[in-house]
Amino acid sequence: MVSRTYVAYYNHNLIGFFTLITDIMRVKDLNDGDEWEDYPYKIYPAIKLARLAVDCKYEDNGVGTSLLYAALGIALNVSEKVGCRYMTVDSKKEAIGFYKKKGFTMVEKTKNKDYPKFYLNLPVIADDLKPKESLDRFEK
Repeated sequence: MVSRTYVAYYNHNLIGFFTLITDIMRVKDLNDGDEWEDYPYKIYPAIKLARLAVDCKYEDNGVGTSLLYAALGIALNVSEKVGCRYMTVDSKKEAIGFYKKKGFTMVEKTKNKDYPKFYLNLPVIADDLKPKESLDRFEK
């Protein structure tokens, strides 16, 4: 299997989908500060969001964001089991703002390409999702 596609339905209608594949992130493509110190290799393992699409009838309703978060959840789960550092995406020009707003960083040398490459540091996202304080007080 080369890729895995996930679909979203609403009232028996297909409203969107995303596809994940394996990828790599080259150390030389990372912006300053995003690399691991003392990492002896020239590439990092990554998961690529190869496709993300929403039916035009459902655009601007948060479906794309929900699909992205579902993809991130899968990527975080996989990264804990097999070791994966980044999520990558080759963005269409009209989606650049979407990915920037969601915290993705553009690989600078790809900014003038038809599909600029973006990446998201998964351990940073995992840390952001952890509770800021103990949840013990809620258990009674």
